[in-house]
Amino acid sequence: MIKTRAIVLGKKDYREYDALVSFYSLDFGRINLLARGLKRESSKLAGHLEPFNLVDLMIIKGREKDYVGSAISENYFLNIKNNYSRAVLAGRALGFMKDLTYLQQADFNIFLLVRDFLIFLDSLSDDKELDLISYFFKLKLLELLGYNFSSIDNLDKESDLQNNFASINQETLDLKNKILRLGFSGYSQLSLKEGEKRDLDKFIEIIRGIIF
Repeated sequence: MIKTRAIVLGKKDYREYDALVSFYSLDFGRINLLARGLKRESSKLAGHLEPFNLVDLMIIKGREKDYVGSAISENYFLNIKNNYSRAVLAGRALGFMKDLTYLQQADFNIFLLVRDFLIFLDSLSDDKELDLISYFFKLKLLELLGYNFSSIDNLDKESDLQNNFASINQETLDLKNKILRLGFSGYSQLSLKEGEKRDLDKFIEIIRGIIF
């Protein structure tokens, strides 16, 4: 048996009563585990394996698949789940992270980023400028993955990427740097124009395309 902390990313049906649950864990990165009997009405695991939950997880090694031995929720993040806008934002952010990470590649800082993102989103008193929180999460994740271009000079040094970055200007990189510097708690100090959002979206999609 192995214990770790993990965040539930999602789940899908597997056979009649079981489910495959995706987690981002502190010690093992992104993992998929079999949750036996999760769809039974009597399942004690069901409430703890909902998306976004932060759980203390016990993993049991199996012959074909590893499976959930137990899961106890540390935080349910109910203010996210009970708010449509926040739930959609959280789902898209975690989906973005899932797309850019590989199974069983642990990264302590990515785990902390996901955890802190959910804690901050859950704690907000209103839904103003939610997209700024999403931008910080995505840009910080890209930085942790090694894509921390801070100036046009950085881009020029990567000769094989010049064509991809031809449409990116220094103003966009300066804005990215400012968002990263402010972090979650400083998001209220910034307001983005629609053109700035488009430029950030373009930058993020370029990096995403390079990764894959």
